[in-house]
Amino acid sequence: MTQLGTDHIKALSKVQKELKHAKKSETGAFSKYADLASVYDAIKKPLVDNGFAYFHGMVAGEDGQQYVETLLMHESGGVFKTQIPAINRKGDMMGLGSAITYAKRYGISMVIGLASEEDDDAKDASKKDAPIKNTPISNILIYNSSGQFQRSPDVPSAVTSLDIMLSSQMKKYKGAELKQCGVQMRENNKALLETIRNYDDFIDKGHNERFAQLDKKIKAMENAKDE
Repeated sequence: MTQLGTDHIKALSKVQKELKHAKKSETGAFSKYADLASVYDAIKKPLVDNGFAYFHGMVAGEDGQQYVETLLMHESGGVFKTQIPAINRKGDMMGLGSAITYAKRYGISMVIGLASEEDDDAKDASKKDAPIKNTPISNILIYNSSGQFQRSPDVPSAVTSLDIMLSSQMKKYKGAELKQCGVQMRENNKALLETIRNYDDFIDKGHNERFAQLDKKIKAMENAKDE
């Protein structure tokens, strides 16, 4: 969120007072939900009446993941922003389209505060074939330096994802930028690194090589010399 006075915050407060729930018009894997058109119908008038416009765009994260970025822009110059990962598990254009629609719907609903009760996974965006009910959602989160995150099903997968992310950042950034990135990566992933450090399957004769490799990369980033 930009810091240009408070006019846009006051205006968003008015929008939220005027909002009505989006109509649940589509049926997904688990329940009915409000599709993107219904969300747009619900927000259009309150936003326009209070000086807002919105925009969706695709951006790439440091982890290589594609995100749908939603900007809610006020006539005063203030901007609210959110990013939702476009997760295309089907791996084709139809899956990509569904993933983008899903991310747009959740992004604009999140930034405005529109209620989305009983939302599902937007049809095809988060299922490859038939949905599997009662599958637990992993709580292992891997953060990039901007605070965006991706989920991992287990600790070994989290180690792999974090290692790939760090390697990508070391190629992308140099000098002071790399140093700041390293500081943020350690801070953002503090809980995950502690989990990896104490993960029994990685410890051999008191030494955790997986953790040591990750820690070495982050230290190299933190100690990068200015260019």
